[in-house]
Order: sequence, then structure tokens, then C-alpha cells
Amino acid sequence: MPEKPTVLLVEDDFDIADSLLDVLDDAGFRPVWCPEGAKALDYLSTHAAPAVILLDLMMPGMDGFQFRRRQVSQQQLSDIPVVVMTASRDQERLQELSPAGWISKPFHLDELFRTLERFR
Repeated sequence: MPEKPTVLLVEDDFDIADSLLDVLDDAGFRPVWCPEGAKALDYLSTHAAPAVILLDLMMPGMDGFQFRRRQVSQQQLSDIPVVVMTASRDQERLQELSPAGWISKPFHLDELFRTLERFR
């Protein structure tokens, strides 16, 4: 049986993260949660690259924008695709992140799964 693709969830809201961890696992992914950007970078430096990173933008400490700048500046991490989860409607600012995709909060799970399907 093939290994489940890893999804690194970078989300500071515990309730959102807890729900997403369950639904991602049920959908055949191996979710890993980091509550903020610095912890996600630490995880990435010590583990195999995930299939995709689900990234919240508004977090305390290192926010999603700072995380993404640091991620793309590191050659070994720069190719990991990122899907941004945000309530922001600022398309220009989102484009600056060069994400593999984004989903608007609040989102429906079918939208999330459609977005993640290409990273299996």
C-alpha cells in the first residue's frame, strides 16, 4: 500500500487545526501540525519534505508571509508547494507569495480536497 502523502498544516488556531487534522487523515493524508511559522521551519529542517504545506497567513510570531519568505530563500525547501489559507481578498499580496494555490477562509472541505488532490 502506498504511503500517505504528508500535509504540513501551519495554523495557529487550535480548533481549526484539530478539525483539519482529523479530516485530512480521514481523506488519506498524513497531516502534521505546526502552530506557527518558526516551528514549521524547524520541522522542515529535520524531516522529509511534505507533499504540500497548508499555510495560514495571520499567526502570532512568524506569520505566513515571513514563513514563505524564509522557505523560498532556502534551496532545500523552496520547491515544496504551499497552499495558502486566508480570509484576505488582496489578490496582489497573495500573488507575491507565489503559492501553488489558495483557499479562502472560511472554506468548504470539498474545496480543500479539490485543491489538495493534485499533491497526492
